[in-house]
Amino acid sequence: MANNVSELVKRANQLAAECEKKKDYKQAIELYIKAINLDPKNTLAVTSLCAIYFNMGKLGVVEKILQGAIKIAPENCYFYFQLGKLYTTQRQFDKALAQFLKAFELNKQFKEIYLNLTHVYAEKHEYVTALDYAREGLKKYPDYAKLYNNIAFILRALGDIEGAFRYQEISVDKNPKDFSLFSNHLFYLSQSPSVSPEEFIEKAKEYGRRVSQGIKPYETWPALTSKEKLRIGFVSGDFRNHPVSFFLENWLGLIDKDKFELVAYYNFYQNDEKTLSLHSMFSEWYPITALSDAELAEKIHNDRINILIDIAGHSAHNRLPAFAWKPAPVQISWIGFPTSTGLSQIDYMLPNREMSPPEFDHHYVEKQWYLPSAGCLKPPEVDIEVNELPALKNGYITFGSFHSVTKLTDQVLETWSEILKRVPDSKIFFKCKELKETKTQEELTTKLFNLGITQDRILLEGPCDLKDYFAAYHSIDIGLDPFPYNSGTVGYHSVWMGVPFIALAGDRLLCRLGYTTMSLVGLNRYTASTIEEYINTAVDAVSDSDALNKVRQTLRQISLESGLYDGKKMASDLETAFEDMWQLFLKNNENKGN
Repeated sequence: MANNVSELVKRANQLAAECEKKKDYKQAIELYIKAINLDPKNTLAVTSLCAIYFNMGKLGVVEKILQGAIKIAPENCYFYFQLGKLYTTQRQFDKALAQFLKAFELNKQFKEIYLNLTHVYAEKHEYVTALDYAREGLKKYPDYAKLYNNIAFILRALGDIEGAFRYQEISVDKNPKDFSLFSNHLFYLSQSPSVSPEEFIEKAKEYGRRVSQGIKPYETWPALTSKEKLRIGFVSGDFRNHPVSFFLENWLGLIDKDKFELVAYYNFYQNDEKTLSLHSMFSEWYPITALSDAELAEKIHNDRINILIDIAGHSAHNRLPAFAWKPAPVQISWIGFPTSTGLSQIDYMLPNREMSPPEFDHHYVEKQWYLPSAGCLKPPEVDIEVNELPALKNGYITFGSFHSVTKLTDQVLETWSEILKRVPDSKIFFKCKELKETKTQEELTTKLFNLGITQDRILLEGPCDLKDYFAAYHSIDIGLDPFPYNSGTVGYHSVWMGVPFIALAGDRLLCRLGYTTMSLVGLNRYTASTIEEYINTAVDAVSDSDALNKVRQTLRQISLESGLYDGKKMASDLETAFEDMWQLFLKNNENKGN
């Protein structure tokens, strides 16, 4: 009898898997449920059923199935592991950690558990513990490429940026066919002061060649035969509470719906209040995490998209390989990653001239299509007024950086230390999520001490809620912009709170974000073109507290008038760009419709 049941379960699993391949998910679900009824402890049936429901977005169903399976088979480490992964995607990291630790207790030879424990501890900003699990995992599985990638993330968070690069290179070498690892490597390389724009673009082109290998891009598109509205597709994993969404929400709903249809392709599992808000601004919305790159490309092609926009670049949760199929006639990369993707199938990037002047053309495989605006952020929904310059009360200057520790290279810290030395009694205030970890605080303090800055001049704070974050600007007299990777969202927040910052105009787009923000609010006097000039500019800027206070009191209003927060202008600029791109494409590509 037992053998008969085993054979029936095996056959049900096989039939269900065949239905999955045919995308007959309804029948697959019925077969997996039959298998589970016959054998409730069957790991394959339970985890496969959960995977289907997960891809359908029915996360509550997945949770109930796994909790029920654990009650029946509390010795099965895989059920705890899958529940931990579910909680991870929902960013419930404490609950995820409890499940992973239970799985680890049951099976310490479980390869993937090391990766997931490392990830969750890192997300909780407990980097030392994360590193311990990662290194323990590598002792057992020295060829586990993704674990090297996780170590790179941790080292970067701890401020060991060069160490992070080394582990990233190992990660790619261990598994060169994993495009996500190569993409992450490019993300890191773009921020290295030792990698020139010319070196970066060659590496990015290599990524483009690898991703495109064996692919035959579309050469005709049904979109060309349409006489209706232009259909604009947006591909992103950041339609949620993420900095990228802050640069979308202020203009997205203002695009003229009589001329354009906006279609979202969302590459993440989590939906939050920001997701729901953005969802309402699109005419169509498609979750795409379950689709392969080829399937996604086919869907976009069949959806008759005229212009397809990548909103991630080489940041997390991108779907750049799908763009290699050229599923839309016109393709753009914008916002998420301010440098070249390396994909020749992507036609344009959308900088403004301050960010990326024409002499930077050779930095990209894409063409630069200039927008008048640099970016557009929704004004913060926090009732925090601009205060008086703190130095007038304190009697000393407080410099500030609310940037991630990952941006604080040795060269940045050397430069800032020199500024502190030239401004007697001054202090520097660091605030970011990584500083929750004591080890990170100690590393940063030690680096600055070795550069001649004593601990009494260093103020450190970890993460907090949004209101307290903006209130923390009340303690800063002037900001210091890091380089080569400078401020995006933080720069906008800083000027909103009346705090200008010293910015270096670098030799690539990534190094000119802060400079552009300062230029748009008319504060070029706080920008510099060399490190020595950066130091002198900072020292000069704080020499007159009354003048700095006057800037502080007017900067929010100036920023509102600058276009930094003008959603209506951004929408208008984009509408013009979309229409002009499309007309140019039609002019240059006659007879390519289906």
